[in-house]
Amino acid sequence: MIRHLTLELIGAPAEDNGWIVHFGYARHEQINILQPAMYGDTGLKWLLRGNYFSYVTNFPCGAAQAVELTLSSQRRPVEDGCSIGFSNFPFADLADVDRRTAFVLKAAAQFEDLLHSDRIAQSIREIALGGGVR
Repeated sequence: MIRHLTLELIGAPAEDNGWIVHFGYARHEQINILQPAMYGDTGLKWLLRGNYFSYVTNFPCGAAQAVELTLSSQRRPVEDGCSIGFSNFPFADLADVDRRTAFVLKAAAQFEDLLHSDRIAQSIREIALGGGVR
């Protein structure tokens, strides 16, 4: 049921039996929409690289944040399988479409796993009770 609603929300056919098609959608979005609109900008590329270098090397002392996707209502990363980090390499390049697409597809696969667990229903209950944000 949750998977059907999720597919409906992202505009995918509910009768689709796999995420292969959705991986194609994600790759299309990364290459044809986000790359020219955002990641092709030289200034943004340098800001992203500088932020990532600063985060990984902790120079200057904790000024930068990790690049990650959080598949929950939490504000900060928690080691619970809901956060997917981009890289620990100091020269990682989020503007590189192949590396970014691999990161997005990893997050999509993790989301698929979450859809087949009771985690989403549990999170919805926590949010409904006024909690859920960590």
